[in-house]
Amino acid sequence: MELAANHHGPFIVWPAPGMPALVEGQTPRLRLIAAVDKCDTGSISRWAKQLAFRETLGEVSVPVVVEAAEVLDRDRIDAKVRAFAKLPSARDLALVEIRIGASVPLGPASPSPVKLYDLSMDGAVVRERCVAVFGPTRRRLRLAFVSDLHVASFWDVIGDAAERYDPSLAAEMLHPSRLLDRFIDEANSLWSRDELDLVVLGGDLVEFVHGGFPETHGAASGETNVQAVARALRRLRVPSIAIPGNHDYRAFPWRPRLYGLASVGISAARGRSLLKRAGLWDRWLLRPADLAALRTEDEAGDSALADHLKYLAPATDFEETLHGTRLVFANTGRDLVSRWRSVGWARRGLLIGSLRHCWRHPDSEGFSRQRVARIASSLSSPLGAAVFFHAPLLNASHGDPIERRLDRIEPGDVDNHRSQLAFERRLVRGGMRRGVFFHNPGLLVRALISAGGSVATFSGHGHKAQSIEFDRRTLAVRSVPFGPPHASERVVAMLTAPALGQLPRGGARQPAGYLLATFEDGRLVSVTPRAVDGTVW
Repeated sequence: MELAANHHGPFIVWPAPGMPALVEGQTPRLRLIAAVDKCDTGSISRWAKQLAFRETLGEVSVPVVVEAAEVLDRDRIDAKVRAFAKLPSARDLALVEIRIGASVPLGPASPSPVKLYDLSMDGAVVRERCVAVFGPTRRRLRLAFVSDLHVASFWDVIGDAAERYDPSLAAEMLHPSRLLDRFIDEANSLWSRDELDLVVLGGDLVEFVHGGFPETHGAASGETNVQAVARALRRLRVPSIAIPGNHDYRAFPWRPRLYGLASVGISAARGRSLLKRAGLWDRWLLRPADLAALRTEDEAGDSALADHLKYLAPATDFEETLHGTRLVFANTGRDLVSRWRSVGWARRGLLIGSLRHCWRHPDSEGFSRQRVARIASSLSSPLGAAVFFHAPLLNASHGDPIERRLDRIEPGDVDNHRSQLAFERRLVRGGMRRGVFFHNPGLLVRALISAGGSVATFSGHGHKAQSIEFDRRTLAVRSVPFGPPHASERVVAMLTAPALGQLPRGGARQPAGYLLATFEDGRLVSVTPRAVDGTVW
């Protein structure tokens, strides 16, 4: 991974477009974390003094005030850049913390709830959409949770082929990039009416990272699909926080023949005809090279997530507090099939069972015990919390209310491995474990039960909006309509968003959309699924 050193200076790792500094107050004081080849804090300070806060999509530019710069100890690396620092291409770089302020107030003007700033130098943007300045402190937070964008240059190829060979199909099919553009228009409209503070991008931002196959990627423009997402977000006036999904770890695409084009509204027969007419079909059902579509490293040996960590968010597990609500972001990892070696012998039976549905409902690897412990620690305060991760805890993919198959969600003894396996098998028998995160669901349930304040979880992955609640005292679980949770201090709301860029799996008809949620004093008070045109269903 090449670190583009803007103006021959350091590369600003944090803040970032998908992990901005969230500042409440008119005159922000914050810190930058930059990657450098040489640790000369004097020259780094001189470089930083040339920076300015430049209003995103505006002309206002305010010089920064540099207070100090110091080298970060690698043994105690900041959580906000931990994942970035582990990349092979970043290990030889030093990380420097630069403390800065603004020379004049930067807060938003009414009715806008927040104003976004780039960091610029000599009029050129150095880091986009990376500082969000909110007005006077509020106790209400309005956020949009948007998952499963599935942006890829591949859909441009399919769309162009449809325009040429089947114009009526071109009008009917979904196009993920266009749906993202429509969502951005909708989000900007909500922002202008003071109805939206934050956008959370909940994973599967791309269909795959590189635009071509292993032998050809980089031969064209060189732009990855992650960079295309970052470019599309430049129009978004609301700060965004991004976490990865399993597709964000996929380095390369399938061959066109193997694509499930039904996900964008193209039937199998019509898709086969289109691919043949466009010269994108081949006669081979399977090739050994097809496994490259599950590769999670690029040709240089870097994680396919490197682009996400560079252009969007330098960490995948972190937390923020905004308007009285604790926001916890967690990474459910890669496709389980590509990580089968990580599955212990006791769970091999569960892994083998998941192979029956992994083509349409892939499980992701999930959480280690250490990562669940960090989530539990984040939830230990009395502050109400929202927890965001891509693959859901439960997936009632059968369509029945969950209580018909699972009446209680008893996680068992978290310190007893046999008890944990029994809980996981019980969930499988109840039909709740298709297209979910694989490791340690019981530990996460226990962390949610033990949270110090009210808690709600937000996931995607299943391409279908679902709302499930469980009572933290009785452990009774049920499917409920979207809306305010019942007895919110006792109930954990587990919310799954529809896909923004694709149709639901399994033939269910829901429009492409997202979830719009409101929190007050950390408590979820409303949540509604919305189509990209703003329609509520």
